[in-house]
Amino acid sequence: MPLAEKLTAGDWQHDEGADRVENIVAYDPKISEALPRLALRFISEKGLSEEFADVLEEIQSIEAESNDPAP
Repeated sequence: MPLAEKLTAGDWQHDEGADRVENIVAYDPKISEALPRLALRFISEKGLSEEFADVLEEIQSIEAESNDPAP
């Protein structure tokens, strides 16, 4: 399954590390509020920006296709 589809699936399967992040965010409102900014900075610092942008564009494309009315 392509990463874009995996990330947008309703029944997302993830590893233990993701559970840890979810728990931190769920129980710390300040971290939860700052999460978008922190995640983008982390992605940038780790050099994942290009890969992340590719996945975001793929997600945009999938969502646009699902919102297009059938001919």
